[in-house]
Amino acid sequence: MNLLEKQVLEMIGESVDSPDVFLDTDAGMAPIRDSLNDAIQEIVMLTGSHKRQYFIPLRANQGFYRIVLNNGHFG
Repeated sequence: MNLLEKQVLEMIGESVDSPDVFLDTDAGMAPIRDSLNDAIQEIVMLTGSHKRQYFIPLRANQGFYRIVLNNGHFG
């Protein structure tokens, strides 16, 4: 359990040392982690703090020969 997860548990009134509902397991913390990931993604999208550089050919009749897909992850 990391610091953000502990703070969320404290905010919702859950005991960090001996939680009743959100147990300190992967399955028990899944809703908290999913909510934190959604919140972090939303903050990054709204603030524009995640930037990426794209290279586009500027020649006439020039197509892309190869597009490298880069599937990034947030937070």
